[in-house]
Amino acid sequence: MYILLSPFYFFRSGLPQIADFLVVAFIIVFLIKNNFEVYTLKKGNPLNFLFLFVIWAFVITLFWVIIINNISIIIYPVYYLYNFLFIYFLYILYEKNMNILPIIFKTTCFSLIIQFLLSFFVIDPSSFRQVIFFNNPNQLGYFALTSTTIFLFLSEYFKMNKILFALTLLSGIYLTFLSLSNAAMIALFLLLIVHFFKFFKRSLKYLVLFLVLLSILFPFIPEDSLITTITNNVYLRITSIPEESDASLAKRGYDRIVNHPEFWFFGAGEGGFQRFESVLGGEIHSSWGTIFFSYGLIGTLLFLLFFLNVFEYKKNFFYFLPGFFYGLAHQGLRSTEFWILLFIFYVSYEMKISRTHEKNIGYLTKCEKSSLNSLNRY
Repeated sequence: MYILLSPFYFFRSGLPQIADFLVVAFIIVFLIKNNFEVYTLKKGNPLNFLFLFVIWAFVITLFWVIIINNISIIIYPVYYLYNFLFIYFLYILYEKNMNILPIIFKTTCFSLIIQFLLSFFVIDPSSFRQVIFFNNPNQLGYFALTSTTIFLFLSEYFKMNKILFALTLLSGIYLTFLSLSNAAMIALFLLLIVHFFKFFKRSLKYLVLFLVLLSILFPFIPEDSLITTITNNVYLRITSIPEESDASLAKRGYDRIVNHPEFWFFGAGEGGFQRFESVLGGEIHSSWGTIFFSYGLIGTLLFLLFFLNVFEYKKNFFYFLPGFFYGLAHQGLRSTEFWILLFIFYVSYEMKISRTHEKNIGYLTKCEKSSLNSLNRY
């Protein structure tokens, strides 16, 4: 239900949405049903390092709450705590042998298709960039990017009808193009390249089929159609990147990192942006810049330890490259879909280990049977 409802924003950005209230209710019910028993994570589980990062975020933020006398900035580590609890309880359900990944896969597919179908009822012809049910276009672009990444990554593990696969993928591409987010569109292109080369033979066949169909249908597409409009808008948006007012690093807020080396070790916390000498007045438009500047080398180290343990299976990182690229230009750490994606990367590694273990056990069992048969014959 969270995945299906998360694209619907009923309140302003920064406030909990309907999907978030649903998750909080689930966590409370889950705790009550389990008598508030805390599930202990295994040593080396990346969630241990993420929990330490959350604690550090609260410590630094509380310090700056006292120093600058601004209690409102306490909201920033609360976002991290909420997302930690979300994937912590997902992991508990996974450990209890619940089919979490198939549910995430199916509902992500349905979510993309539902947004695709509903978009035709809410598109604003007067707006260059669309928001659908979000508050701004970048939120739509990031949702489409992370959801499409989850979908393509999990499609390796679960079989799917080819028509439904094509419809889901086209929905993700379409929603990204509607947002006209430069970072999301470029990151999506990178994602498609990663997936194309991982399944080269299969992808090449469908790519050729798609290009043939496109070449046949293209002459019959009206000039004033939605497809033509979107295509033209994407071209205009991409080609105008060098002329964008916020294309420089300073406009993204990176300059404050250089201007304030005193925050490099412990961090400046998030919020209270009037403290900083920067071209940009608000938060740094970067996930990774935010972690380093706000929580210092200590916070960055804790986050890196979390990351290194998530990507024990190194090949999974290729699917994270698009999200990593997006994070260079936008602050995407508050998006729960981002954390669900990291949860999937880690759990898929555990799945590979368990599958290998099961195959080895099966092989040993066959060997044992063969040995017993030989002894019986002897």
